[in-house]
Amino acid sequence: MVVDSMTFSLVKDESQRADAFLSELLGISRSRLKYNLDQQNILLNGKILSKASFKKFKKGDVLDVEIDPLEQLALTPEPMDLEIVFEDADILVVNKPSGVVVHPAPGHYHGTLMNGIVAYLGVGESDTLRPGMVHRIDKNTSGLLVIAKNSSSFEQLSHLFAQHSIKREYRALIWGRPKEDRGTIETGHARDRRVRKRFYPDPEATRRAITHWEVLDSYQGISLITARLETGRTHQIRMHMKYLGHAVVNDDLYSGVRKSGNTHLDGLLRKVGRHMLHATTLGFTINKQEYYFTTQLPDDFSTILSLLKSS
Repeated sequence: MVVDSMTFSLVKDESQRADAFLSELLGISRSRLKYNLDQQNILLNGKILSKASFKKFKKGDVLDVEIDPLEQLALTPEPMDLEIVFEDADILVVNKPSGVVVHPAPGHYHGTLMNGIVAYLGVGESDTLRPGMVHRIDKNTSGLLVIAKNSSSFEQLSHLFAQHSIKREYRALIWGRPKEDRGTIETGHARDRRVRKRFYPDPEATRRAITHWEVLDSYQGISLITARLETGRTHQIRMHMKYLGHAVVNDDLYSGVRKSGNTHLDGLLRKVGRHMLHATTLGFTINKQEYYFTTQLPDDFSTILSLLKSS
C-alpha cells in the first residue's frame, strides 16, 4: 500500500508503539514513518503526532496523514537521459527537467525520474529501492534533487530534512513587484477544500510553512526572486507567492490564466507551458563532508528572462 495524502477514522482501539502501529497501517517502513513524524506530516484528532513511543489509539480517532515522499515501490527500470550533477558512493544529485514526475503515483506509474534513476543505478524490477528519494519537487518545477544511495546517507539526509538543516534555494518569476524588497512568510499549510490539488495558508492548520524571499530584479509587471525554504511543504513557494499577492508566473493552478500584455512574452509563456520556478541550490553535510550544489537556469526560464531584460 502506498499512501500520499488521506484522512480516516480508526475502527477499533489499539494500544502499542505509534511507529509500529502506523507503519503497518500505512504500509511504510518505521524509518519512513519516523521521518514523517518529524516533519509533522501526521495529525491525530487535529493535533500533531510527533512521538513514536507507546500510545493508546481509540476507536473513532481521526488520522490525517500526508506521507512525503512515497517509498519502497518495486520500480520498473526505464532508461532515461539524466543530467547528473554529482555522484559518489553515498549520494546522487540530478538536475530534473520540468514536465517529469519525480516518483510513481496514481496516474504516473512509468516515465518518472525514479524509474530512470533505478535504471541508472542498476536496480532490478524485483528489487525495492530502499533507501532512495528523500524529497521531491513538483512535476513542472525544474532543478536539483538529491538521492541517497545507501542506508547511512538516507538516514542522515532524512534527519537533516526533518530538522530543516538543508539549504534549499529557488529562483522564480512572479507577477508584479512586492512592496518590500525581502521578507519572510510564515503560515499554516493545508489542502484547499474546494480545489483538492491546491494548498492554502490555513491560519488554523498545525502544519507550518516558512519561506524567506528576496527580490533580485524587476521588469515590466514581473519580478525575479530568490526563495529559501525553511520548511518544505507541498507547493510551498507557489502557495506563499499567491498569499503574498504575487503568484508565480504561468502557474495556472494558483493564479489562473494570466497575460502580461506583451504579445511576444505571452506567446513564449504559452509555449513553455509551465510555472517559472527552478530549484537552484542544495547544501548539506553528511559523513562529515560538506556538499554544496548550484545549477544554472534552464533554457526555457533563461529565454523568458532574456526577453524581460530586453523589453
